This record gives sequence, C-alpha cells and structure tokens, in this order.
Amino acid sequence: NVDSQQIFTSASAASVYLSVVIPKVQKYLSHVKILLVGSQGLYNMLENEIRAHKFENVSIMWTRRDIADFDTMSVAQLTQLKLDENVAIVVAGYDHLYRYNDISLCCRYLREQKHEMHLIGTNDDQTFPAANNIMLAGTGSLLAAIQAVSPVDMKICGKPHKLLFDLIKEKHPDIEVGKCLMVGDRLSTDIVFGKNCNMKTALVLTGITSQEDLEKSDIKPTFVLQSIRDLF
Repeated sequence: NVDSQQIFTSASAASVYLSVVIPKVQKYLSHVKILLVGSQGLYNMLENEIRAHKFENVSIMWTRRDIADFDTMSVAQLTQLKLDENVAIVVAGYDHLYRYNDISLCCRYLREQKHEMHLIGTNDDQTFPAANNIMLAGTGSLLAAIQAVSPVDMKICGKPHKLLFDLIKEKHPDIEVGKCLMVGDRLSTDIVFGKNCNMKTALVLTGITSQEDLEKSDIKPTFVLQSIRDLF
C-alpha cells in the first residue's frame, strides 16, 4: 500500500532540485534550456517536474534525441557545433548509451557559455551489482568524467549527500528524522547518508557489504540485519 509519492529516488531528487535552480536561472535568461545526459526515465521525471511547477519557456535538450546525428559526430563536427545560448543547466544521470560525445558537449557548455551554469548529477555510486555477483560501472563513474572537465562543481542529489534529505523535505515537509530508519546494503552511501542526516541506520548483509567488510570498516550502522525480512 505504498503511494508513488512515497518513492523518492536520486532521479526524483534531481528533478526536485531542478525546480529550485530554474527560478534562479530565470533571473538572467527569459528562455531556459536544460542539457540532459541520461535515460528516458530521468527525462520523464524532469518533464513532469517542469509541468507541475508550470514553468514557462523552459525545455529539455536531450542528447539522445534532440541533436541531429549526435551519436556519429566526429571530433571536428563536435567542435564546430553551434551551442544554444539558452542552455544554463546540465543534468547528468545513468545512461548505458553514454559516450565521449556526451562528455565533450557537457564540457563545451560548462566552459563556453557566457552566463552562470549549473551542473546537477543524480548519484555517485561508482558501481552497481548485476546478476551472479558481477559488478558493473555505476552512475558515479560516468559523472566523474563530466566533473573532471567542468569548472562548475556538480551538485549530487543522491546518497550519501545530505542534499537528498533536504529535497525529500521539500516534497514531504512533515517528515521527522527521529522516526526515520535508513536501511541499505552499502556502507559508503546508505549508512553514511543516514549518519549525515542524523537517522538511525540498518545495514542488510544481502547486497554489497559482507560481514567481513563491516568488520574492517570504520563506518558502523545502528543495526545489522541478515535480511530485510528481519524488519518485519
């Protein structure tokens, strides 16, 4: 019996943060464009947030769709590409089609625009667990390349950053930290996030972190669970 409004992902957080940034940009641009490197799901969330706030003259330029022949552009063509002067926000998230051209276009916008630029990232998990205990590159490994070429600091909206909880409170102002329990399987993100927000924390040992990892780490949760089923 969980309402969709109770589900808050790092993409949700990025869309809420976008609604904070847009009014700032509208003070110096009458038309605002957002350069998006990310998935269809992230695109949909950003669009929904723009509509919900009824922002006028705000649009998304998605690298997957809105730049002709972007995937096959040569370095020379990318260099000659005319930049849109209304782009003032770059949003980056997970995209398995992410490539050199995405990084380079972000680099150009963040360095060449004449006005203030804002850089937003969904989360900085370096890896994520796939099937059969195989680890694949996570969103954080992709965002690191953009941050490396950017003169603008990236605002990361996901765990373990406290900004995530601030954005949750934007949507749910009645939430009480004392009644929150942060449950997760990764010490460096889930448990640190809970600690950063003064929550009690519960580590489950069915994912990233093993008992051996926990014993070696300086990060200690309030509770340790063999499975999330132990909560019930």
